[in-house]
Amino acid sequence: MRKQSIFKVPPFLNAMSAESLKSDPINTQFYPFNESIYYQIGKSFLNGSEVSSILSLSNTHKVMVDKSREIGTHVEFAVIGRSNCGKSSLINSLLGHKVAITSKTPGKTQQLITHTLKLDLPFKVSLVDAPGYGYADAPAAEMNKWRNFVEKYFEQSPNLLNTLLLIDSRRGIMDSDKILLEMLDDLKRMSTIVLTKADNLNATKLRDAMIKVAHDAAKFKRTFGLIFATSSKEHYGIEELQAYLSYSLLNNTGAYIKE
Repeated sequence: MRKQSIFKVPPFLNAMSAESLKSDPINTQFYPFNESIYYQIGKSFLNGSEVSSILSLSNTHKVMVDKSREIGTHVEFAVIGRSNCGKSSLINSLLGHKVAITSKTPGKTQQLITHTLKLDLPFKVSLVDAPGYGYADAPAAEMNKWRNFVEKYFEQSPNLLNTLLLIDSRRGIMDSDKILLEMLDDLKRMSTIVLTKADNLNATKLRDAMIKVAHDAAKFKRTFGLIFATSSKEHYGIEELQAYLSYSLLNNTGAYIKE
């Protein structure tokens, strides 16, 4: 019963202002994605997917050249987070089948895997599974290697629309998450924060966690004030996140900003 109590809390929250924080979920001024049309499109995320590219240290240049030929015809959402944050489970839930496999050696995998969805749209849409970071036993050299590798993708990808930064709802934004958010800010990339493993909290603690993370995220100018909470185990917040991604696709929300 304790785990089920999370369903008393809407799995999204806009903390950009006191007014938005108190707004009803059906208020499209603050939650424009929360309309039936975007939920309908979101269901098509379950139509299947295929791995269209695997980016590694050895083929970064070639893959980026290939992606540059798809500007305007291919849109990507990167999914990234600390090791053991539940990233693989969330990707599998969003796509409705097991496509992301958890590494047996967290923090060691150095690949970005592009899962292209089978959507009935005039352009390709992909989720990019980025390697986890912040693994406790990873030496500084490994972390530097991870940063140099991932930074190349965020800096050079011509198709990246938005980055879903996954945060364990029990832990909130940690120092390693802040490093990533600072990097995305520096590269002028937009991000949206998604809390995972929400079933480990009760309704009150979950809402408090969402508000705290939203306030911490507000320090980073290219992170949306809209926070999502999810539980792959309870399928909580998954449909709402699919609807949000659909809204982003059709309204080009979160595009690469150039100064």
